[in-house]
Amino acid sequence: MSANYIVLTRKKGRLPALVSGQKSKGKSDYFGYDINDKIKDDDQKIIFKKAFDKLGIWSNIRYFLLTKTIDPTGKFFSIWEIFRGIVSILYVLYVTLLMKFLLRRRNHSNTIIVRCFDSILTLDMYVRLHVQYYDERGIQITHPLYTAYHYLTTSFFIDVLCVLPFDDLQLHRLFGTYRKQHILMLMYILIKPLTLHRVFNGLDYVQEVAREGRARLYQNFKYFGLVVTVTLILASILEIVTCGTPSSSPEVFYNCTNETWIKQAISKAKINDLFYTPSIIAIYTIISIISTCTVGLYTFETSKDFVVIFMLIPGLYALRWFLLGKITSSMISGNNTLVHYQHNMKVFVGFMKKHSSNTNLLQETVSHYEFVWKRTKGYNTTKSLSSFHKVLRGDLTFYLYSSALKMSYLFSNSDSSTIRFVSSYFEELLYKKDANIIRCNDVSNYIYVVYKGYVNVTVANDKLCTLSIGGMFGCFSPIKNTRQTINVTAKVNVHLLRIDNVKFNEHVSTDAKIKQKLSRERMLRTEYILPVNHKSGSKIDLISEASVNTRHIDLHSLKSLMILPTNPYYVVYSYVTSVHLATWSTLYVLTIVATMSDFFRSREYRIYVYCLDVFFFIRIIIGLHVTCMDQDSGLFVTNYSKIWRTYMRSLSGFWLDLVSLIPFELIASHFVPDRSLLKYFLLNRILRIFFMLKYYVECRNTLTVSWHLRWTVMMYALIVLLHLNVSVWWLIACPRKQCSYYERVSHEPLIKITENSTMKSFRLAYLYVTNVFTSTGLKFITPTSNQELVATIVMICVAQYILIYLTAEFASMLVQSKSVMTKFEREAKHVLKYLESADLSLSLKNKVWDYYIVSWTRARGPWIPKLISEAPDYIKQDIMRDLFGRLINDHFLFKRTHIDFQRQLVALFDVCVFLPGMHVVQKGDVDNCMYFIDEGEIVVYDTVDKKEVERSILGVGESFGEAQGLFGVPHDKSYKARFTTKMVILNKERWWYLLDWFPASKEHIEEQAARKRF
Repeated sequence: MSANYIVLTRKKGRLPALVSGQKSKGKSDYFGYDINDKIKDDDQKIIFKKAFDKLGIWSNIRYFLLTKTIDPTGKFFSIWEIFRGIVSILYVLYVTLLMKFLLRRRNHSNTIIVRCFDSILTLDMYVRLHVQYYDERGIQITHPLYTAYHYLTTSFFIDVLCVLPFDDLQLHRLFGTYRKQHILMLMYILIKPLTLHRVFNGLDYVQEVAREGRARLYQNFKYFGLVVTVTLILASILEIVTCGTPSSSPEVFYNCTNETWIKQAISKAKINDLFYTPSIIAIYTIISIISTCTVGLYTFETSKDFVVIFMLIPGLYALRWFLLGKITSSMISGNNTLVHYQHNMKVFVGFMKKHSSNTNLLQETVSHYEFVWKRTKGYNTTKSLSSFHKVLRGDLTFYLYSSALKMSYLFSNSDSSTIRFVSSYFEELLYKKDANIIRCNDVSNYIYVVYKGYVNVTVANDKLCTLSIGGMFGCFSPIKNTRQTINVTAKVNVHLLRIDNVKFNEHVSTDAKIKQKLSRERMLRTEYILPVNHKSGSKIDLISEASVNTRHIDLHSLKSLMILPTNPYYVVYSYVTSVHLATWSTLYVLTIVATMSDFFRSREYRIYVYCLDVFFFIRIIIGLHVTCMDQDSGLFVTNYSKIWRTYMRSLSGFWLDLVSLIPFELIASHFVPDRSLLKYFLLNRILRIFFMLKYYVECRNTLTVSWHLRWTVMMYALIVLLHLNVSVWWLIACPRKQCSYYERVSHEPLIKITENSTMKSFRLAYLYVTNVFTSTGLKFITPTSNQELVATIVMICVAQYILIYLTAEFASMLVQSKSVMTKFEREAKHVLKYLESADLSLSLKNKVWDYYIVSWTRARGPWIPKLISEAPDYIKQDIMRDLFGRLINDHFLFKRTHIDFQRQLVALFDVCVFLPGMHVVQKGDVDNCMYFIDEGEIVVYDTVDKKEVERSILGVGESFGEAQGLFGVPHDKSYKARFTTKMVILNKERWWYLLDWFPASKEHIEEQAARKRF
C-alpha cells in the first residue's frame, strides 16, 4: 500500500500536525492525540496589525494599546474590579465629607489626594480599553481595536468626566468668578460620585447570577448604597450653601457663622461644637426629610434656607417612596412562589380536616410536598424544558440525564443520538423515602429510570433487589397498559425519570441494540431491569447505622437517647426556647445593661440571669442528641459521633448556643477593676434573639407555617429592636440615669428639665425612641450632643428598616390570602364579560356568577384541591378512597370487586357541585357517566305535557346512570339538584381499561348489570 494512504505516515494534508496531548502510556495510546492549532506569534502580530491598517493615518494608535486583551471573567479583572470599587467608595467619602475642609488655594493636601484618586481612575480607563465583550450575536470580541471602540462608545464619557481636573482647567470659572470656590466644590460633589456607577453595575451583575436569597441581599445593599450616596451628596450641598462665605480672602472658603441655622441649632441645643458637627447636623437634616422623622431640633428662618429645603423635599420624598416600593415589592415577589405553595397547602389541609379524619394521610401528603419544595422550590423542570425548541431541549436533557441512562442495561453501548432523542421525552419525578412508587396490581403504562437514589423491588414482602442509578422498572410491554406484580418503594429520597411505554417503544425502535435487548426482556416478562455494574450492597445503608469503628462510645446505649426532630415534645420545647425564652432573655439582659450600675450587687438579678442560662445549657445538651436528616437520602443519622460533628460544626447551631452562654462577666471580674463595666459583658446573651430568627426562617420555608407564628415573630422583633434602641439611647443621652426634656412655661422660652427618677427617665427614653420610630414629631426631647445626633441617625435608619420589613410581611400575608382569590375573581369576570358580549340572558349570567361564588366559598377554586389532583398515584388513590370509598364499597356493581381495582377506580372520580335547580343530566343525554351523590339531594323527574313530574328523590349514597356509564345508552329520566349537591362522576372512558386487567371484577360487574336488566 502506498505511503500516501497510511494516516500515520502522511506528511501533507488539510489538518495541522498531530501532537500528543498526554505522555505515552504504552502501546495502547497510539491514537490519543490532540490537535495543535495554536497560531504562531508572527501570525498574531499580523492579525493585530491588519485591523489597524484599515484606519489609515490613525493606524499608529496601535502603539498605545496592548496586543492582548483582558478576559472579564478572569481572576485579574475580578480583583481589579473590587479594587476599583473600593477606590471609588473612598473617593466619594472623601469628596463629600473631608474635601471642604482642605479645599483652599494654598493647601496642597487636597491636590495630592485628588490626583492620586484620579490617577487610579485613569489607569482603570486604560484597562477598560482592553476588556473583551460579547456582541449581539454572542461572539466574544478579543481584538484590542474593537474592545477599545466598544468602550469609547459606552461608558468612556462618564469616566472622563469623573477624572477631569476641574481646578487646573478652571472649569468652575465658566459660571462666573463670584463664589468660584463654592462652584468648584459643588462640581466635585455632583460629578465625582458618578464613579460609583461601576459599583452599582457590579452589584446588578452579581444580583443576576446569585441565588435568590443572596440576590435579594445584593439588591438591598445596592439600595442602601444609593441612599447613603444621595444623603452624603445632599448633606454636603446643604452644608456648603449654608456655611459657605463669599469672602474674598483666599484662605477662607468654609465658615459657619453664628447667623446660620446650623450654628443657632448648636447654640440652642448646647452641643459641643467640633469641626465635624455641622456635617452631622446636615446629614441628620437630610435623613429626617427622607424618613419624615424629625424631633424639631432645627428651625429655618432665612428665605435662602427655605428655598433650599423646599427644593430638597420633593426629590427626597420621591426617593423615599421609590425605595419603599422597590424593596417591599422585591421582598414579596421573591417569595411569591412559596406564598402560592403555602396557599395550596392551606386549602388542602382545610379540605382534609373538613372531610377526612385520617391524620396519617394528611401528614404523608404534607411531608411529600415539603420534600418536593425543598428540592425544587416550586419550579417544574419538565414544564420549563417543554417550552424550549426540541434541539435545545434535547441538548439539555442529554446533558442532564445521559449519565443515568448510559448506566441502564438498555442504553448501555447505544448510540448517543438515540439517547439524546429519547431523553427529551422523560419527565422528572421526586419521591421521598418509603414512598410507594408502584404497588402490586397497579395498572401502569409508564417506564421509570432511577436518576438519583435507590429503590427496593419486592414481591409479597420478599425483597428481590435494590435498583440504583440506571435501574429501570415499570411497563415494558408495547401495548398501552400492564398490571404490575411487583412493589417498588423508595429506599431513600429518590429522583426518577418517567416516560410513557408506547412513546418509549416508538422512539427506540430505530436502534437495533435497544430493540433486541427490549425483546429479550419482554420474553421473560420482566418488570424491572438491573443497571450496568449492579451491586447488591449500598453505601447509603451506613448513614443510618452506627460506625463499628467508633471507640470509647457505647452507641447501643446512646441510641435510646436519640431525639427525632419530629418528636412532639421536642417540637414544643424548641418553640418555647427559641421563640419565647430567647426573646424575653434578650429583653431582660438589655434592661439590666441599661439601668443597673453594678450587676454583681443584686443577687436577684444574677439568679434570674443564670436560671435562664440553665435552660439554654439544656438546649446544648439536647442538641447533641437530636438526630439530623441526610438531605440526599432522607434517612435519619443515628451515628452518634456524626451527630456530634454535624452539630458542633454548625455556626448557627452549637457555636451560637455556646457563645450566648459563656459567662464573660465572671471571667472579666478577675481582670476588670471597674465593676460598673462588668454589666457590658452580659451582652453576649442578646445573641439569643437569633434563635428566634433562625426558627422563623426554618418554619417560613415550610408549607404549613402558621399565622400565629408570623404575628408572634413580627411583634417580638419589633419589641426587641425598639428596646435595643431605647437601651442605646439611655446609655448615651441619660448619664447617671437622668434623662432631660424641654417644657415651655407660659410664654417663657423652653426650659430644660432633668428627670431624677429612673423609671420616669426610662419612660422618657422610650417616648423619644417611639417618637423617632413612628415619626410622631414631638419636640420636647432633642439631641444635645454629637453622640446623640449619630445615635438618632442610626435609629432613624433602623426605624425605616422595620417599616419596610413589617410592610413586606403584611403584604406577604395579604398576598397569601388575597392573590389567589383575586386571580380567581379576575378569571370569573373575564368569563362574564365574554358572556355579555355574546348577549347571554341575565338569568344564565347570574347562574354562572353564583357558581363561581359557591366554587370559591366551598373549595377555594377547584372542587378537589390542587395538591390532591397533582399528588403521586399512591397518595391520590389513598386520599380519594378515604373520601369517596364508601360510595364504591356499598354500590351493587362494585361491592365485591377486587380491592386494588376499587383503589384505582376511585382515583378516577371527578367531583362537581350543582346549585339548587341546576340540571345534572336531562332525558336523552348520552354522556357515558355514572353519578354518585356525596352531599345533598337529587330530584328525578319526567316531562309530561311540558310539565315536570317528580318521580323520586335520591339522597346521600345513592346513584344513577349505571346503564349509561356501562353501555352508553341515553338517560331515560331527567335529574336536577334539589339543594346544593356534591356529585361524584365516573366516566366510562377513564376507567374502562381497568376491566381488561381484572377479569373477575369485570365478570362480577357484568353479572350485576344483567340482574338489573340494564
